Amino acid sequence: MFQGRNGRPDLLTLTHNPEDGTCTGYVLTEQGYEHIARLASEGVALAVIAASLCIGEKTFRELRQRDERCQGMIDLGRQTFATEITDTLRTHMREGNVTAAIFLAKTMGGMKEQVGELPDATPKTIHHHTVNIQINAPMSDEEFARLTDPATRMLEAAATAPVPLVPAKSEGRK
Repeated sequence: MFQGRNGRPDLLTLTHNPEDGTCTGYVLTEQGYEHIARLASEGVALAVIAASLCIGEKTFRELRQRDERCQGMIDLGRQTFATEITDTLRTHMREGNVTAAIFLAKTMGGMKEQVGELPDATPKTIHHHTVNIQINAPMSDEEFARLTDPATRMLEAAATAPVPLVPAKSEGRK
């Protein structure tokens, strides 16, 4: 199908400047316009349409900017595709497909989901969550040394260790 990157001669022709013979760009044939409209009506991406013409994406973009009819064929094809999709969705909606009905209501009917209050409805429960963050003041060098010194930590741990409560032995009872 592809004949290199020099374009398909049945769909477009390369024009030249008559004075110096330099290439001035591509011009679509009638068959080329029909080809573009047909592919666009099938939802084909612009890069794929360019490849089907055997030209690069940049060249195809320049052609569309230069040739209003070329861009018009793409627009017409895309609208044809959109109409076909809408017709299919409408058919499914009328057959009872709820998903198709919702999609059409939102996209074509301009409807949107809204949360309304129903009479006699249970009021919503609102949860307020509070997060408390405590940021301590920076330590002095002495506090840091005391915190990291193993000997100091052992002494502090021993001082705060619980004292075992053991009943004293009584002497004299037998």
